[in-house]
Amino acid sequence: MDLGCDVRRHETSYDLGNRDTRAGTAYEFIHNLAGRLAHRVQLTTDGHRVYLDAVESAFGCEIDYAMLVKLYGNDRESETRYSPAECIGCRAIPISGNLRTRTFQPAT
Repeated sequence: MDLGCDVRRHETSYDLGNRDTRAGTAYEFIHNLAGRLAHRVQLTTDGHRVYLDAVESAFGCEIDYAMLVKLYGNDRESETRYSPAECIGCRAIPISGNLRTRTFQPAT
């Protein structure tokens, strides 16, 4: 698919940890990522709010950053209550920097 711009994705760092409201895992992950990057990048995270402080702490204003927030439809009445709602789209929320919005895509 041609998006009209140079799009490259790299998995530079990964971490396994809890996705609860504690920011420890996000903080460690984002600081690890920042230590591996030599140039300014565009970073997109999911909508987990703990990334906001972690990205600011690790990069300051030296990053082009946005959150990609998934939008969900109504719960399915016929499914059990543990079934997730259907994802009906996503919304890019610019946080800082100069973002190339045409490159926002959910990871596959």
